[in-house]
Amino acid sequence: MDEGGRRRVGRAYRGGITHGLPYSTSTVFGSTRCLCRGALLGLLGSMSTMSNERDRLRKNIRLPPAAYREPGSPWLVTITTFDRRRYFGHDPSMAGAVLAMVTDDAPLRGLDLHLACLMPDHVHLLVTVADSDLVDAIGALKSRSTKVFRGFGGVGPLWQRSFHDQGIRNGRAFDDAVRYVLNNPVAAGIVEQWEEYDLIDGSWVADR
Repeated sequence: MDEGGRRRVGRAYRGGITHGLPYSTSTVFGSTRCLCRGALLGLLGSMSTMSNERDRLRKNIRLPPAAYREPGSPWLVTITTFDRRRYFGHDPSMAGAVLAMVTDDAPLRGLDLHLACLMPDHVHLLVTVADSDLVDAIGALKSRSTKVFRGFGGVGPLWQRSFHDQGIRNGRAFDDAVRYVLNNPVAAGIVEQWEEYDLIDGSWVADR
């Protein structure tokens, strides 16, 4: 481009001419501010929609409520600590107290506790519903164990909001669940054999 062409482009730019349309600099910048503000509001709206969708999905991941009240139905339940914090790996006394509370309290909540394995950042429970609602019973256990946690100086939430549940359909699936729970501390490299792990309890262990 020659010098004259550069001067013409420069004048057009300073005059706010874009694609042959005359805009003042203030108008262009004002429109930009409006666009940015609109984009921000749109982003916030999208984030709100995503949050509502997550809440909806969280509520819908459960089976029909009657499934959790079926007497004699066995379940493998996994509850994770808040933010996967390794609370039970730092304080053995607190971890033992939480496990003892869960073991003692589960029958009071209408659950037969076959097996409980407390890992540094989660717990596995193999239970059978006797005369309760599994969701309500697990909620009560989470609440009670949080009080134990705070009694040892813990601050804030102990557990994540929800929990993972898997229905056990037959005897083979039950045996698979037992092996899975017992192998947790072994797979994590904490012990070489599950019998060496102190934070396992339940009627399955007591009956051996």
